Formats: sequence, C-alpha cells, structure tokens
Amino acid sequence: MPLDDYHILSTPTSTTIKRYKKTRQKQRKLFLKGPIEFAWIQDNIPDPTSRVLLVARAFMDMNGENQCVLKAQIWGHAGIANPDQRRRVLAKLRKCTDYEVIDRSGRPSVLKKVDRRDL
Repeated sequence: MPLDDYHILSTPTSTTIKRYKKTRQKQRKLFLKGPIEFAWIQDNIPDPTSRVLLVARAFMDMNGENQCVLKAQIWGHAGIANPDQRRRVLAKLRKCTDYEVIDRSGRPSVLKKVDRRDL
C-alpha cells in the first residue's frame, strides 16, 4: 500500500471530527446551578481543588446522592489533565473536613460529603 493511501486511512474523517467537536460543545454547556457552565468554572476558578469540589458537588446534586466517584469525566470537567495534579488535588481533599476521600484499589476514588449532624 503506498504511503499516501495509508495516510488517508489513518487520518480521522471529517464526520469523526465533527462528532467530537459537537460532543465537546455539549459537555462545555453542562451547568452547575444558576446555570453556571463547567466551562465558566474552568475559566474563572484558578484553584484546581475548588474546581473538582464544585464539579463533584454538581454531580452529587444531579444524582441526588451524597457521594461521587471521581471518574475521568469529573477530572475532565474540572480541567485536571495529568495524574500528578490529580494526586495533589486528592491530597488537599483528604485534608478537608467536610468531605471524605475513599480510596479504592484499582478503581477511582470516591468523594463523600460528611454529614456533620452525625458528629
């Protein structure tokens, strides 16, 4: 197979790129409350720990639960890309008294809101 044919087959199609851009636009339009979009959080809140808390709290409220699995979706909406930054954010979250980080071996951690009425 000539090199040109291989190059054409390996490049993403225009429909794939359009689908990706459309998905990213929808994700950036998801909102917290008010409505505050996740894109606004990334642009205006400099502290990564605060961004993760806001995004995780939004998902807790949307699901009606007091805990949230810190999946790639949460990290992505908070604008946290690399594992080193995730590690530093988790270390700061562990110091927070209002939330508890539950580590799970081989699985994403869980951020749980601590109910102060029980203490």
